[in-house]
Amino acid sequence: MQFPLFVTLLSWLLALVGITQAVPASIVERTDSISVLSKEQVNSFSTYTLFASASYCPPLLIQNWICGPACAKLPGFKPVASGGDGGIVQYWFVGYSPSWSSVVV
Repeated sequence: MQFPLFVTLLSWLLALVGITQAVPASIVERTDSISVLSKEQVNSFSTYTLFASASYCPPLLIQNWICGPACAKLPGFKPVASGGDGGIVQYWFVGYSPSWSSVVV
């Protein structure tokens, strides 16, 4: 048996032994309860979701704040910078929201 073939077979054998030795993780029982949010609580996040939706728009549309329904529902927002190519670099934007008196990143 040639040495490289022996090493390959040995590696496979060790890998299979490792797989058969796996121990399942223990299951942790939850003791807390799950709270159901009210409609008002869910709606309180709508502005955040609109900004998140806008982050999928190309920078040129963000710069002019004409990215569709998300931008239309956030009138008055002032984009300062935007970028990304939607591939290797995700789209991003930074601006000022006068209605929140806040910078949005």
